[in-house]
Amino acid sequence: MGQTQELDMKEIEEYRQHGQVQTGTTIVRITGASETRKDDDIEVITVQTCTDTSKADIVDSETGKSIFEPGKRSMRLTWNIDVVKTGEGWKIGDSTNEDALGCPA
Repeated sequence: MGQTQELDMKEIEEYRQHGQVQTGTTIVRITGASETRKDDDIEVITVQTCTDTSKADIVDSETGKSIFEPGKRSMRLTWNIDVVKTGEGWKIGDSTNEDALGCPA
């Protein structure tokens, strides 16, 4: 598992421990991809995506209240995600993101 996956899984586990769940839908759009390259003899592809969480939220499962302060979270992000070929298949490696005004249709 890559570092990004480990961080995401840790965050999901923390949500679960606090009785927090996702509601709504997150939209993920793939907007591009690089050619395969070699980094230290490992095959890597960088995939560009855009995520839109404007119709999703993380809420307390008992109260239904959002855990986020209004206006304090990014609704749309553009991502550069390194996908790494391993003996078990392609896995998410490192990723970066930044705020976006919107995602392409």
